[in-house]
Amino acid sequence: MAALLTVDHLSKSYNKKVQVLSDVSLSVDQGEFIALLGPSGCGKTTLLATLAGFIAPDQGRLLIEGQDITALPPHRRPLNTVFQNYALFPHMTVLANVSYGPLRAGSRRSEARERALRALEMVGLESLAERYPADMSGGQRQRVALARAIVNRPKLLLLDEPLSALDMKLRKHMQRELKALQEKLGISFIFVTHDQEEAMAMADRIVVMNQGRIEQIGTGDEIYQRPASRFVANFIGDANLLACEAVQGELRLACCGTALKPLHAGDSTSVMAMLRPEDIGLSRQPGTGHPAQVESIVNIGSYTTYYLSLNDTPIEVRRIGANDLGLLKGDTAHLDFPVQKVHFVEA
Repeated sequence: MAALLTVDHLSKSYNKKVQVLSDVSLSVDQGEFIALLGPSGCGKTTLLATLAGFIAPDQGRLLIEGQDITALPPHRRPLNTVFQNYALFPHMTVLANVSYGPLRAGSRRSEARERALRALEMVGLESLAERYPADMSGGQRQRVALARAIVNRPKLLLLDEPLSALDMKLRKHMQRELKALQEKLGISFIFVTHDQEEAMAMADRIVVMNQGRIEQIGTGDEIYQRPASRFVANFIGDANLLACEAVQGELRLACCGTALKPLHAGDSTSVMAMLRPEDIGLSRQPGTGHPAQVESIVNIGSYTTYYLSLNDTPIEVRRIGANDLGLLKGDTAHLDFPVQKVHFVEA
């Protein structure tokens, strides 16, 4: 069975100089929630615009259920887009905004109204059908944009950072609502974001992009625990990337000599050891690890982050809750590096 969407070796450059997409390949299954994640300028919005048909690729193909749509204009593609600014018609009521798509597709006015009301019911706005966009909150306008996008039941829904204009509390609420709606509809979503927490909270799989290329595709857990590159390790969450050295047939941490693994013929030593801040042990008790100096402590309520120096190597450690160890800046703490938590990336 063919994937719902296949992106086949897609490339795009501007003025033949600026490469914004470079040999991008991706497949999306029916009912899957995909997040395109990366820093500004990485190519994720260009990829979304190419999928929508607003930008023509220089090379590669786009297929939906095996059918080549690369040359189709936007209005003939079986997908819809929710834009960052929602792009609602200000002079139309909510109902008229949502009815617009079915009417353009040839539906009778009564049928378009019925379908629009059903779409508004799905997003919890049927009681506000006669309001105008200006009279609604940001979260309500975002739901109207979603209703307008799903009213024709597209095979694929593209979302270009639709939550970025919302405040943090509403944004987290809308993340849950959007994921629940996607599961209810069974429509595949491709969601552009630069917010790693948002991607981790919502997506079935995350596509991490950098400089027009895909660095890694995987679940949030796979990308967080087993990043494919230094870029992914640094971009997804916080990471301690520690230099390694070969000593007497072993790979060891350069900062403290902790043995990580035996070396065999052909093993690369040009690697760095990655440890997430929450995986490193921290104690006040001498003899329980390697002594390090506390440089600073940051508590945000739910967790405390300790910034330490171990033989001039900066180390970040995180513990749930308050500073229960009672450590202060300038104190000596003791660090333990659990070998089973170490993941290696190329140096």
